[in-house]
Amino acid sequence: MQVIKISKELSEWVNLHQSQNKSVGFVPTMGALHDGHLSLIEKAKNNANLVISSIYVNPLQFNNPEDFNNYPSTIEQDLEKLEKAGCDVAFLPDYQQIYEGYTIKDFDMHQLDAPMEGFYRPGHFNGMANVVMRFFEIIHPNKAFFGLKDYQQYIIVKTLAAELFPSLEIIGVETLRDNNGFALSSRNLRLNETELQAASKVNGLIKEEIAAIQNGKNLSEAILHLTQKIEALPTLRVEYITLANALTLTPLKNYETSIPSRIFIAFYAGNIRLIDNFSM
Repeated sequence: MQVIKISKELSEWVNLHQSQNKSVGFVPTMGALHDGHLSLIEKAKNNANLVISSIYVNPLQFNNPEDFNNYPSTIEQDLEKLEKAGCDVAFLPDYQQIYEGYTIKDFDMHQLDAPMEGFYRPGHFNGMANVVMRFFEIIHPNKAFFGLKDYQQYIIVKTLAAELFPSLEIIGVETLRDNNGFALSSRNLRLNETELQAASKVNGLIKEEIAAIQNGKNLSEAILHLTQKIEALPTLRVEYITLANALTLTPLKNYETSIPSRIFIAFYAGNIRLIDNFSM
């Protein structure tokens, strides 16, 4: 595996291999890699000839400076994991390599950024969109892979890429979960044992209420009951639970089988904020 830190060098590497009719898959990450990230690498390897993964903690997408400063960094272990997973290039840029000579843009996300994460984390998606679109400009991959745990991010990237990079295929990859159904996340490293045990029970509670909603339970009542059950667990506090259209992300007041939908949740375990979502 090659480690490249200079944007121009990476562009040249990609151009060389694409000129040889080799497809390039791209997996952006912020490091602190776990098996969920590695499942993205595996998916990329199965769908492209060559795989690039970036490790870059993007300051533009953190509306909470403390969250940015505390984001875990495990670069040596990350590189070992990428190499073992069969990644071809690890891209490790600094701020200058990404943003020098680049004007920060204000993207029109067609209101996809308005609800849920966009509401509670103002500026987050625009910061994310700037770095992801900048990566696409540097790399020009044939395919890019995003985990569906960040489903709202996936839909926004897919929409922007269709407008700005129409030949680029955006592929969503199902969330990898532990034996309790708890979504793997870099933030999990920051949970203590009590917080981890409590958070690991949320999946089961959500699945119970999803089944009840599908069997006719009133949506508002189900969300209220789910919130109460989660907040009865030690250290947990719900920020939002929303049922939304899976394509437009518009919040729904009722569950209808004719509308593709997902249930979204953000909650705190102690001081650590976690998100998840589930297809209805």
